[in-house]
Amino acid sequence: MEESKAIEMIKRNPIIIKNIDNQTEEMKKLAVKANGLLLRYIKNPTEEVEKLALENNPRAIEFIENPSEEMMETAIENGWSNLNQIKNPSESIIKKAIKQRGWAIRYVKNPNEELQVLAVKKDYDSIKYIKSPCEEAQKEAVKISYDALRYIEFPCIEAEVQAIRNNESAINFISNLNKEKLLILMKENILVIKYVSKSLLNQISQEEIENLLKEVISKEEISEKYIRDFINCTLIDKNSEYFNMDKIMFIYQYGSKLAKKNCCRWKAKDNIGGRKVNFKDTLISAELVLETGEVPLIIGESGIGKTALAKKLANKNNFKLVVIDGNLLKEGEIGGLPTIESYKSIDSNGNFQEKKATIYAVHTKLKEIDEEILNGNKVLLFIDEINRCEHTVQQELMNLILNREINGYKLHNDVKILAAMNPSNKYGEDFDYQVVDMDAAQENRFVWLNMENDYIDWISWAIEFGIETEVIEFISTFPEYLQKINEEDVRANTKKYERISKTLKL
Repeated sequence: MEESKAIEMIKRNPIIIKNIDNQTEEMKKLAVKANGLLLRYIKNPTEEVEKLALENNPRAIEFIENPSEEMMETAIENGWSNLNQIKNPSESIIKKAIKQRGWAIRYVKNPNEELQVLAVKKDYDSIKYIKSPCEEAQKEAVKISYDALRYIEFPCIEAEVQAIRNNESAINFISNLNKEKLLILMKENILVIKYVSKSLLNQISQEEIENLLKEVISKEEISEKYIRDFINCTLIDKNSEYFNMDKIMFIYQYGSKLAKKNCCRWKAKDNIGGRKVNFKDTLISAELVLETGEVPLIIGESGIGKTALAKKLANKNNFKLVVIDGNLLKEGEIGGLPTIESYKSIDSNGNFQEKKATIYAVHTKLKEIDEEILNGNKVLLFIDEINRCEHTVQQELMNLILNREINGYKLHNDVKILAAMNPSNKYGEDFDYQVVDMDAAQENRFVWLNMENDYIDWISWAIEFGIETEVIEFISTFPEYLQKINEEDVRANTKKYERISKTLKL
């Protein structure tokens, strides 16, 4: 066939090239420029022809016997899946493909650990294309998404632990689950027990669950999430049919300082307007907060028993109680009145000179604290009604509470602080207290404990503190009157019933 005629035919239909025996360079170029995949029919192609084919279609790399590094790069730059068309790709080319999509690992025979890890870091689910993924690749994949566990036929225990750490529902992808493995996984995420069969749960004793939790919550590096999940876990609770436990008390008894602090943070997660608790739970919570070095703030209506709680807390922990009523303080009183004091110093020439300094008198309550400390006692400083004082007084009290100092006076380390205030309608409830609200920055420095009346708790307290039998019997019969609001009448509360009791004793 004449060359010119063949060229015209190729121009009209490039695939004709496969039927031409005596292919010229021009014919070859025309064909691959039109369709790069026609390289498969080109006999003895030159490098130039191969490059032209790649420019037209990167998948033409499949028909290049010994492609150069540059050619392979061109193919991969135009699509990671082209790795499948390269017969013997270099490791650098494989990495380029994987960096585009981790799924490129499917085209790599016996990938090493580095390539496996690189792939799953890019796309965690690419692990499904690795026949026997290494431990490191497994851990990296499940770290990104616990869902990766479903693609691993024989996961290592480290990967299972990492998956559970991310999400408790990963337990659904773990086969051959037994008691021993479950106990290991519960140390990472207590909520896995939600997905476990009753028969397996029944294999775990109360002692085993307690020992496990003691080990976990005693660690200083315990996470807030673990504590939060533990407290929220209904299968471990006071009334649970599986594991009966007072979780707050358990943390208080066996938890590390960080565990207790995380518990406090959880209890105050709703902060303002959070869940209300009774006297007993507030007492436990306040004690827990003090253990962590934080300042508990009890919010409750007048007469609910905030002062009684402070007394109970002090007696229980062998603290001497010192009470400051914010509502009774005047501006500058707690900070002390300023006086001038002379002192000597030396100037730059070595001459003595007299200077003046302002010092502040110490309030009687602060003096009382110092006296107790001198006697070897620990002190619970109870600052009540911090939002029912003048703004300037409140600022002084805040300085004492939050910074533990005021006008040069510093609280001793053996002094614990408990604060209390009345509710405010700032937080969406209908209260008529004349309060001075704190700003958000001040509010966030406390651990908020919202306290409410519980008539059973009150009756227990009333019996202990010798409240008259008639009063106790009345509240036992009509518990709704413990804290009752009547229009145009006296507002009933626990403090008023205490006064009635005193009257009856006369």
